[in-house]
Formats: sequence, C-alpha cells, structure tokens
Amino acid sequence: MNDSDLVRGVLAQAIRQCGKSRAQIAEEISFLSSREITEISLNKFTAESRTDYRWPAELDRAFCQATGDDTLLCCRAELAGYKMINATDAELLELGREYLKQKRANEKVAALEMRLRGVENL
Repeated sequence: MNDSDLVRGVLAQAIRQCGKSRAQIAEEISFLSSREITEISLNKFTAESRTDYRWPAELDRAFCQATGDDTLLCCRAELAGYKMINATDAELLELGREYLKQKRANEKVAALEMRLRGVENL
C-alpha cells in the first residue's frame, strides 16, 4: 500500500496538463495552504529519483485547486475503495434515493389496497 509512485505520477501529470508553470503552482499552493512551497519542492515531489521526498497529503486540496485537476483526490479516494462525486452528482444520488423511497411507498400502498379490496369500514 505504498502509493508514492502513483502519487508522484498523478502530480506530474496534473502539472503538465494545467498550463501553469511550476513556480505559479507553487505560489498558489503556498497561498492556499499557508505553507511555503517552492518550485524546487515541486520538482523534488515529482522526481522519480527522489523517493526520499514524499508529497504531504495535507497539500492535496491546495494542489488540486492550483492545478484545476482533482485527479489526486479522486485517486486517493478510489485507492481506499471510495468514489468521489461533485455536488451535482450528490443531488442526483439523493434524487434517486428519494425516487426509490417514493416508488416503494407507492408499491406498498397498492399492495395494501389490493388486500383491503372490498373492505368498506375504513
């Protein structure tokens, strides 16, 4: 369960794809996390040869915000057996649950009506 290579790869990929320089990303992470992160630090965190330099998980959210890429958070969740969803997906999930509750309630009402057919003293 050593995820350091995976995390290093996800970091490097997000940095490559975001369109910002490492210096810009480091500055944003520093601002967002109130922790000094430098371009050199980012280089060490992502270098395959620097296995002694590990990415601190407390910077995950700041990194994702700075790069506009939530792959790191999704990856960590999935490794733990979870799926991440956004706020809209959460509402859709809630709607689906409420729909199922309503459907089951309607089925129960229909079954009771069938059993009580012909009973007039309600």
